[in-house]
Amino acid sequence: MEVVTVAMATCAGAGQLVSLEPRTSHTLDVSFNRLPNLSFGMTSAWPKLRHLKHLDISGNPINFIIKGDFKYLDTLETLKMSHLKKCTKVETGAFQNLKALKVLEMFDLPMVMFMDVRGILANFNTLEEVIVDFKEELIGDHLAPAYSPRLRLLGIKGQKVLNIAIELLPELAATPSRLG
Repeated sequence: MEVVTVAMATCAGAGQLVSLEPRTSHTLDVSFNRLPNLSFGMTSAWPKLRHLKHLDISGNPINFIIKGDFKYLDTLETLKMSHLKKCTKVETGAFQNLKALKVLEMFDLPMVMFMDVRGILANFNTLEEVIVDFKEELIGDHLAPAYSPRLRLLGIKGQKVLNIAIELLPELAATPSRLG
């Protein structure tokens, strides 16, 4: 498996990514670059990277994650999107094409005031590892869609988390969990 790491220190768009070898690129790491959003540049590369398995967009100044941002990435197994300091919006529908996703890392999104964690997790039935930023004080049944025999790791992050519903404790005990 080939890992492609792209450093675009002075580049705001990603249209040039289409020149990568699309048939051999299974991992694409564009973390900690200057991508302002995925709708401009990156989404035009996705049809050429249909066999992409692992994507890391962490640490970019992405403003929002919206429906269509991950279109054509139906074979994606790992999505890392943490440390998105400028992101203000994460739409539930953005993840609807990611039917093969096994690993989701989505945390450290300080500008996002609300995130429908339950709605996002409902898009997946193949998750094995989830680390998610929680924007609410009480963790109730928000994580229910993630529970399955496949789930090996559940990480809950969030400065606002104050309480965990008692009904959730048996599920947490059955799954290796990290609370942070």
